Amino acid sequence: MNHGQLSPEEISEKTGIDLSTFYRDKKILIEKGVIYKIEDKYVIWTYGEIDRKVEDALKELKNEEYIQVTLLDIANKVCSTPEEIGKVAFRLASKYSLKIGEKNIIKADISIVR
Repeated sequence: MNHGQLSPEEISEKTGIDLSTFYRDKKILIEKGVIYKIEDKYVIWTYGEIDRKVEDALKELKNEEYIQVTLLDIANKVCSTPEEIGKVAFRLASKYSLKIGEKNIIKADISIVR
């Protein structure tokens, strides 16, 4: 779930984390992808949001007639890293009859080879 852009004070209030703890640990939270800094505010992301973004990317790739995609391309579509979205992408890919591999393959490419 995206909680919108929040100030450090609002994050402290919504999460129950002391403001001093937030300031002390914010670098780690950013590195782990728990929060993202946008100008002078922060956005809190949850795994549900990551699932939704990955699923939207997979739907889009399926609509573009891909049958195999790279994890890096999925990560780029959701502005994330392969490490962050890997488990989610592999879990959801079969729902859209997509394979995740070393290169992208479009349905039309297969027809030409046959």
